[in-house]
Amino acid sequence: MSRVGLARCASAIFVLVLVLCTVARGQQPADATLTIRFANDQTEFRVGEIIPIELSFSTTAKKTYLWWRWGGPQYANCSSEEYHVSPPGKDPLSRLKAGVPEAFLCAGSHPGPRYLDSRPHAVSAALNDGVTLRRPGRYSFYVTSLRVIRREGSSYGQVELRSNTLHFQLLVPTPLWEAQQLGSASKVLDDPASKPEERHSALRTLRFLDSPGALAQLSRQLTLPVPLDQQECFDGLMGSAHPRVVLRDLEGRFAAPDAAITPTFLSALADAEFLRSHGPMPACPAAGAKEHAEWRRETGRRYEQLRQIENRLHARAAALVPSKQGLAQAETVRTLVLESGASPPRSAAAKLPGTTLASAFVRLPASQQWDMLLNHWDRADVPEMSRALKHVLDEASTGWQGLRNLALGRLYDLDPENGAAEILAEIRHPHVAYYGATVSAKTLGFLPDKTLPQFDSLLAERLANKDSRTTDLDAGLIGRYATKAILPQVKAVYLQAPGKWSCPAEDGLLVYFLRTDPGFAVAHAGLSTILCTSHAFRLLAKMGLWSKVQPRIVAKLGNSDAFVASQAATVLSEYGDAKAERALWARLRSFHRQWAAKAADFSYNPEPPRPVQGAAMLQAQIVQAIAQAQNWLLDNAQWNDLERLTLGPEQETVAAWRWTSPIYVHLTFFGLEFHADIGYIYHTTDLSLLCAKLAQFPPGTSIQVTGSGPPDQLARIIRTVEQAAERDGLIVQGDTGK
Repeated sequence: MSRVGLARCASAIFVLVLVLCTVARGQQPADATLTIRFANDQTEFRVGEIIPIELSFSTTAKKTYLWWRWGGPQYANCSSEEYHVSPPGKDPLSRLKAGVPEAFLCAGSHPGPRYLDSRPHAVSAALNDGVTLRRPGRYSFYVTSLRVIRREGSSYGQVELRSNTLHFQLLVPTPLWEAQQLGSASKVLDDPASKPEERHSALRTLRFLDSPGALAQLSRQLTLPVPLDQQECFDGLMGSAHPRVVLRDLEGRFAAPDAAITPTFLSALADAEFLRSHGPMPACPAAGAKEHAEWRRETGRRYEQLRQIENRLHARAAALVPSKQGLAQAETVRTLVLESGASPPRSAAAKLPGTTLASAFVRLPASQQWDMLLNHWDRADVPEMSRALKHVLDEASTGWQGLRNLALGRLYDLDPENGAAEILAEIRHPHVAYYGATVSAKTLGFLPDKTLPQFDSLLAERLANKDSRTTDLDAGLIGRYATKAILPQVKAVYLQAPGKWSCPAEDGLLVYFLRTDPGFAVAHAGLSTILCTSHAFRLLAKMGLWSKVQPRIVAKLGNSDAFVASQAATVLSEYGDAKAERALWARLRSFHRQWAAKAADFSYNPEPPRPVQGAAMLQAQIVQAIAQAQNWLLDNAQWNDLERLTLGPEQETVAAWRWTSPIYVHLTFFGLEFHADIGYIYHTTDLSLLCAKLAQFPPGTSIQVTGSGPPDQLARIIRTVEQAAERDGLIVQGDTGK
């Protein structure tokens, strides 16, 4: 199942790493303060009303304290604040956290920390996010925060700040007030003209109101196609004081013809059913192997019971597809497609008729069509989708960026004859949106033809048109399909600005010159946009011409512009030979001599001087270029040198990169592309380069190949990698084909 909280938790990893890596929190410092106030100076609230507060951080010290700036309800579930209320309340999601295994609840994509100063730096919050209070009466509370970090040289220590204390009164909510809150929020949610922030505010009102009417509205919102802010709905239902009402409302919406069965809706219903028959998990025992083993077994039992509920709900959802209407049916089908990729996999989507899948796909918004084609194609790859993809190509001329490109690639994969016809039509009359051509030269290059002479004149004319919006595309198509017949025209246009074209245009034209006039290509390769002329450089290497261009790239390593020098390092890592390796080592040693006395400048600093920013970037690129190169593999002595020559935190990264047997090779598919990495260090999208890299490891080294993606394609690539590895004397471990 698509657990809502799991996706939200992933973005908080950096915060978690920071917390784990800092020293133990110290006592409250005298020169940093946290002050809280009620946002509207209001001190009386009704039970169920949002209690807005403002947290303000400041310090009298300069460049000593850093603070994390995130704030607002979207970060509430992984807040760095704790609310201490008297009389005490409850964690709003305590029942869910205590009872459901793997109830991940962390949220947010966090901006980095910044220095704190004497100005008050405010963060908005709501007391309701941290504690639920259901009884009228007088309350007081204060806040402790771990948001602030103290810097001492290159070390960082977490500090805990305690705020002042506030007092407030909770009143009994009247039926009239509750009805007004429900009515106002529902009106906003039912109005298509409402702004996103207005709708979000309305959902939060309903979440904390927690009345029967509010819960019914939250359940309904979860079943709207493309629902807004699913997490607020989910948290409101799971944190409700009326779990039986929640379960009844969710069950009531399940079979409604106009109710879309969304992934979050299924999560909420599964959790509600699970919690009906399960109390809190026992606390993890502090000691005792036997007690720990029993606790783990109980966790496993609960997980399996929850999975059985989820599987049953998916089977019910699949049976209800014919009774769903319009967008509700399309969203339900999409949910089944997405959830069929769960682990262990579910088969509900596989049982859907192809016509149903195709019909649902056509009704989905462009963003969801794009997601299905990019990330879930292996579950939607049925013959009936051919017509649906053709529909996208006809309708999405200026739609979601990348949708037509993906749709045409998938159509060619599914139905080569019709796909080829569409490619030829697109080459002749490319569709253009505000960002340029809607289909890439790479996708239009799928045809097996070596050249397409019938397009020579057309492409040359479009390239010469200074007002053309398809210049990048046409340059790529010329590189892929044009014949030598138009070489004079293309040269003349190129020489109007040699080396100063955009990345894709420069790349495409250099590829064309390599096919038609290699000497001219060599003379101009690497003049400027070196990092993004990847196709041309790859062809140069295959043609045995790289050594003629490499000195030009090596010279850029010494450029005073750190960005240019970094680009050169990256290119040399991918294509360079032994001379390039020596040049990179020499540049790193020179860099070390220049900056070793200022090594402290490379420790984490949220506001580093511009020279230090450039230097840190350059060091990172040079070190990465040496460590992750295509054409050489470091031995232990070289790893020692690389670690010794690296300054600052980057040194720890180098230490972690050292390879040990077994080597893990992971294969994935991203849209139309195959991706591979070795030991999470070396990355490539070329199968032959992957095999060549593996051949550099000493005979007897063990490898383990894993992967995810379309089963047939994945199995074929895994076999190729394993066979190549065995030929080179490597040992293939385990059952890697699964």
